[in-house]
Amino acid sequence: MAANLVYVPLSAVIGWALGWASAWLTDLLQPREDVDKIRGRGLLVRDPLAQGGLALVWAAIPLLVSGDLVRWLEAGLLAVPLVQVTVTDLRTRYVYTYVALIGIALGVAFGWHYHGVLWYWSLVAAAVGAAAFGVLYGIGLLYGRLRHGGLEALARGDITIAAMVAAGAASCAANALVWGVLLGGGLALVWAAIPLLVSGDLVRWLEAGLLAVPLVQVTVTDLRTRYVYTYVALIGIALGVAFGWHYHGVLWYWSLVAAAVGAAAFGVLYGIGLLYGRLRHGGLEALARGDITIAAMVAAGAASCAANALVWGVLLGGLLALVALVIMRSGRAYMPFGPGLCLGGLAALFLC
Repeated sequence: MAANLVYVPLSAVIGWALGWASAWLTDLLQPREDVDKIRGRGLLVRDPLAQGGLALVWAAIPLLVSGDLVRWLEAGLLAVPLVQVTVTDLRTRYVYTYVALIGIALGVAFGWHYHGVLWYWSLVAAAVGAAAFGVLYGIGLLYGRLRHGGLEALARGDITIAAMVAAGAASCAANALVWGVLLGGGLALVWAAIPLLVSGDLVRWLEAGLLAVPLVQVTVTDLRTRYVYTYVALIGIALGVAFGWHYHGVLWYWSLVAAAVGAAAFGVLYGIGLLYGRLRHGGLEALARGDITIAAMVAAGAASCAANALVWGVLLGGLLALVALVIMRSGRAYMPFGPGLCLGGLAALFLC
């Protein structure tokens, strides 16, 4: 993948341009007051969040997506409505059906080919995704009317979003929707807890929320795939270095030092575990190399509380491993260590 680094700048520019076009189309559908909420607009900047998000996604495609140019273009096109709907829904709490319908059309056109399955997979996935979230919407609506005076647990637009996500994911629709529910639920719980548990002003709340995003993402990914995507952890380290020290009220270099020490400490632990595994268990690793990057990410965000976060993470990781041993009733059961570390990082956000 390193050979593809040369394509990253051009891909980012294309993503930025597509973000401009997507934002322009969305502007045509939005009421004027929603358009006026967008800050930093100019000749080349129509929506900084949508354009910046798509620039990052398109820049990552040559590094993360295997295959030829056609597959890269398919990935990029499928990403456009996903990013646009994310930005619009966060900003206005409203989903513009036409944007989601365009996303469904793109998914039906390219999703099946991108995932290497037959053409009807995207159609079936879109229908099943819409039906599943339609049922969830109905249940939530009934519950809201009975218990909460008519409040809706889901919005009707979420049904269209589910269809859009499923169409693009094709044969991976179940994975995509489950990941979405877990990520949405996990981050929703964390962000909902911030005003209750984090003292300070709005800036500090936002810093806590941003630092939580990669922790939740890595937890979900590591639990499901037992794999840590280095680029996600590196984004987490960057966020930690940018905001962790300020959030914890210490000097700017604390996050850098904490990230280095965290990586070094877990590098030593990894080496010891690797040696022990080769001597006693035929080469099995007690820790994965990705845990070194996770430790650096957790420590960067925790800054002066890095020791607390990592110790809590080790204890929580051990507890999760013990639970896995009991449930699976096997001495060779495997439990990734990353989720425990990330939980330690979340605990440091709220308790340190």
